[in-house]
Amino acid sequence: MHFYSLPILDVRTLTADSKAIVFDCSAFPPDTIIRPGQYITVKVDVDGSSERRSYSISRYSQENSTLEIGVKRVPNGKVSNLANSQWKMGDSIECSGPEGNFTLTDKTPVHHVFFAAGSGITPIIHMVDHVINSRGERATLFFGNSSSSDVMYKEELRTLSSNPNLSVLQIFTDGSTGTPLTSGRIDFGKATQLVHECVDNPLAAHFYMCGPSCMIDSVTNALEDQGVSADNIHLEYFVSPDE
Repeated sequence: MHFYSLPILDVRTLTADSKAIVFDCSAFPPDTIIRPGQYITVKVDVDGSSERRSYSISRYSQENSTLEIGVKRVPNGKVSNLANSQWKMGDSIECSGPEGNFTLTDKTPVHHVFFAAGSGITPIIHMVDHVINSRGERATLFFGNSSSSDVMYKEELRTLSSNPNLSVLQIFTDGSTGTPLTSGRIDFGKATQLVHECVDNPLAAHFYMCGPSCMIDSVTNALEDQGVSADNIHLEYFVSPDE
């Protein structure tokens, strides 16, 4: 794997335990193609040990040669805590080129339906942006979090929601939304209800999921139970490193 030294152009706070990191990626080869849903791997030295972590690309501008990742702190996480507490504008970080096959279907036009939980929004927000603004297609996003204060990319989602091609339902486990449909965890029953009430033709839609394995497994089972083809289900498991 080849790594490039990418300067940090900006760091901004997303939530109390997550930040967005913007890199200048002009060091990538000119023929590099970054597809929504892909990730980069960062390589850093932590206490004399070389550590690698993969982070999804949440934004990319080919015109400006910039890409952005969202990093949420992991308890005792070596790299996530370093990124949140020490990375700053002007630092250079060793990063790989784009990787990953969690990308949008080439079929068009199609209704794209996204399920995300927690930091699983990081590849999803890039995909949603591309679907509604570049492809001009319809998208629905179901986004689960513990509470409103835990929502990464809250302002960006508010901006995207002004596009009539996008419908967003945020689901909070703390019940603060006040409605049964948008309260609780995205489990088998919740996923079944969301698809039944919000997706008019699920057999023709393409579904994308990113987040904890329990959510992805529950949603996948719910979709299969409703007859959705495995070819129309795309997923990315987010596994937090133990260290």
